[in-house]
Amino acid sequence: MGNLDFGLISLYKSLHLCPSNQSYTHFLPQETENQIQMDKFKMAESAGGHPLFSCRNCRTPLAFHADLLSKKFKAKSGQAYMFSHVMNAVLGQKEEKQLMTGVFTIASIYCSRCGEGLGWKYVLAHDMKQKYKEGNFILEKSKLAKEY
Repeated sequence: MGNLDFGLISLYKSLHLCPSNQSYTHFLPQETENQIQMDKFKMAESAGGHPLFSCRNCRTPLAFHADLLSKKFKAKSGQAYMFSHVMNAVLGQKEEKQLMTGVFTIASIYCSRCGEGLGWKYVLAHDMKQKYKEGNFILEKSKLAKEY
């Protein structure tokens, strides 16, 4: 994929031409969209046989097992995992939210391919004891498929 394609996606994001819970690729020419999809799966294959987590709905790769920080989180649907990095996800609007461990600024996370709500990103922790969560991602276990 060329720099022009990434530039187009960045332009669409900056202009907010696409709702945060939808893929930006539907604004691009079909051949560019196909290349983006191929690149996503090449990136997942390059994990060298290591397990990865994908969207249960459309199987788009979301996170590598190596980026899993904790399995001890809770979400609306039950168990959730904390990751240091995710891929192929779109962030929603920031919002202040009271969670079980305090007040946080979070942004919802959506699958970039199918728009499925997956969890959230901790943007800001208001309690000093919770600062370790900042910048990390929570993905709901029920929204994930583990692949090898």
